[in-house]
Amino acid sequence: MKKNILTLKGGVKMDAIVNRLAEIESAAAAIVKHAEEEKDELEQEMRRKQTKFDEELKAVTEQRLTEVSKQAESQVSAEKEQLKKKHESKILQLKKEYEQSGEQYAREILERISGV
Repeated sequence: MKKNILTLKGGVKMDAIVNRLAEIESAAAAIVKHAEEEKDELEQEMRRKQTKFDEELKAVTEQRLTEVSKQAESQVSAEKEQLKKKHESKILQLKKEYEQSGEQYAREILERISGV
């Protein structure tokens, strides 16, 4: 009997090996394709999460800025009110002093000017 070139030791045929290698290559290609699809899905998910995080961070930041701005406005308003009360009190005190001693001040000034 002539030995077939396509038959290896142990009776394994070359066609079977080639077919098995083609199946393995096909399976490997399917695995790579699936991995790429999963990678794309993960990238999209990461982009969605990043966008959501950015939007939430922006909202929190804007809210905090609004709060800080309101606090600053409130503080400035309170300080203005304190200054206003302080100055109004001083103005009233000066008006009262003028009403009580204004004529005397005028006479003293006149005397100083005229040298009398």
